[in-house]
Amino acid sequence: MEEHDESRAADLVSDDYGVRSVAEAPETSATMTVVVDERGSPRWVVGPEGAGPAVAVAPGVPVLAILSDVELLETLGTGLPGLVVLDEGRLTGVIRRQALETALSEGLERELSNPTPSDDATLHGPREDLVASAGPLIRCRVCGLTHAYRGYLPTDRTVCKTPVPVHDLVPEWDTSA
Repeated sequence: MEEHDESRAADLVSDDYGVRSVAEAPETSATMTVVVDERGSPRWVVGPEGAGPAVAVAPGVPVLAILSDVELLETLGTGLPGLVVLDEGRLTGVIRRQALETALSEGLERELSNPTPSDDATLHGPREDLVASAGPLIRCRVCGLTHAYRGYLPTDRTVCKTPVPVHDLVPEWDTSA
């Protein structure tokens, strides 16, 4: 196995980010900002393109598992500034979208210049390694309840998982509603 194949999320962590409380949350931020609740748990993230869900990974997650998660990459493609890294529930850093884009680009270049056969399990890594396997936890402004939304894309209409009354999910960072 190549060295890149053994890289972990911790290898991409940046400590260059801001932390703000829900009350102090900006609508946009030049640098990645993690908005946390009173316990210090990430609620959402803010970057130059606005706010989005706090998608969390553990520091030991293989980089290949992150890069092969299509739903996660689609969420990053909507302008999400990056991922939050949680170690036993504690915020330890962030992985900027640019770091993931670089890792993906380098991996593709390496694969194209020296293709090697691999089975699906090697390529994708174990799904249980992703802390965010159930999806980001998003609190709805309409009902006030929090649910996991696997495959959440801010650009798509999503129905809140609270069954009664049926309503659209309005993430707590969305002040336009």
